[in-house]
Amino acid sequence: MSLQVIVDSNEAAMEPKIVKALQTENVPVKIKNLGAGDYFISPFLFERKTSGDFIRSVKDGALWRQLDVMKSMELLTPVLLIEGSFAKALKFSKFSVKSLYGALWSVASSWKVQMVNTSNPFHTAVLFSVVYKSLSLEKEKKIYPVKVKPKALTLQEKQRAVIESYPNIGPTLAIKILSHFGSIKSFVNADKDMLCQVTGIGEKLSNEIFEVNNLPFSGPGDRKIYKS
Repeated sequence: MSLQVIVDSNEAAMEPKIVKALQTENVPVKIKNLGAGDYFISPFLFERKTSGDFIRSVKDGALWRQLDVMKSMELLTPVLLIEGSFAKALKFSKFSVKSLYGALWSVASSWKVQMVNTSNPFHTAVLFSVVYKSLSLEKEKKIYPVKVKPKALTLQEKQRAVIESYPNIGPTLAIKILSHFGSIKSFVNADKDMLCQVTGIGEKLSNEIFEVNNLPFSGPGDRKIYKS
């Protein structure tokens, strides 16, 4: 298998300019469904987010879940690519500069994920072209499979994954919840007042958790959307 840029099919449909620019540079591109991330240039797995996407994913917790999945993949090096300036994104969001840099520092220090910033989709394509050509020059390059079997999770990681599947619960809050209640069963059986005893769970989130745990399932046709 020769080195190529693997692009997730959803990403290719959303941002075709990057694929077109890579093809113009004679970079081999293959579009397929990736289990995680948006671009794969072995062994680097890139998650691409615009500056606005980054802020939204921090607020709703999606970023931490995505990083968790990427970090669980064996033999891959996750990279978070942030496209665009934060100045405009901050202007149109209720997100403080302090929170922004706190999130960026968490990605680097707690998650140990590399980050790179580009100005626009064209510059992103240039970056991928540079990465591809640099890796192509290596004489003995080991090519890893596009879909890698995740590492077996420990019991604690499985428990965390269950709690993190709840709305607006990330890794840090999941650990607080498990430490407070001791088990998933105790958490599921908790009432709203008990849930609010956990630092980080307010009235709104306790209501959402309580409804998920207690309201009857009425079938796939009846969907309740939670707004963060």
